[in-house]
Amino acid sequence: MNLYLSQPSFWKREYILTKDDGSQIAGMKYRNSFFVKNNEAEVATNNGAWIIKRKSFWSAEVLVIEKNTQIVVCTFKYNGWRKLMKCTIDFNNYHFKKAGFFHSVYSWEDEAGANIMKYKPVFGLKLKLNIESNEKYNRDKNLFLLLFIGTYQINSIRAAAASAG
Repeated sequence: MNLYLSQPSFWKREYILTKDDGSQIAGMKYRNSFFVKNNEAEVATNNGAWIIKRKSFWSAEVLVIEKNTQIVVCTFKYNGWRKLMKCTIDFNNYHFKKAGFFHSVYSWEDEAGANIMKYKPVFGLKLKLNIESNEKYNRDKNLFLLLFIGTYQINSIRAAAASAG
């Protein structure tokens, strides 16, 4: 399944997820327009709504909270040196990593190392991602949540690179 994540406006940190036919199936919106260390994003899909935010201002740990129940679904911390992030949802372990050295392709893998989805950024000022998901995982209830956790992390990496100069 091919999905497309795009940022309709450069001035707003809002993202929509569409299918091949152009129909919108999910969205993510940040609370503020500018990147700050403790920025917070809200994700909405047909399967639920979540809040993704940094644990505290100085922390690299990120929390994913189910919006209705305020239960922490998972926590993750990206290891920039190893280009790897681990996340556990519903007792399933997932790994987010950079798939290539010279290009900015990222992927989610299961605990056995099988590819779940791959993000291929389209370069430009606005974030735009082509996402290829493995057909085997299309019915995984955590697919959209993983998709947006990865998007949140790619946004964080891009913002850190931009602030570094």
